[in-house]
Amino acid sequence: MVKDSLYFMCVCLSFNIEGGQKVIVPTVYAKLFGHGNGIRVFSVGFMFTGIASLINIGVMDNFLDSFHFHGICYLYAAFGSIALILLFNFKE
Repeated sequence: MVKDSLYFMCVCLSFNIEGGQKVIVPTVYAKLFGHGNGIRVFSVGFMFTGIASLINIGVMDNFLDSFHFHGICYLYAAFGSIALILLFNFKE
């Protein structure tokens, strides 16, 4: 029962964080890129959420049987680590 309650709280927290992100990000983009360009930048960034979902469906359909769920979690962790390394090494 405690595990179920904790899982429920984590899911609710993640939905709250996701909703807050979708409200705050357009305001930040408008301040960074101006009122006209901020919404364009947000639209392109929001498009990547759908693209990531489609890629996730493809990965699950094609690799779940061979890598299993834990292997896919490690694969996503590796991709996230590579993205973090690229982020810190990116210079303008």
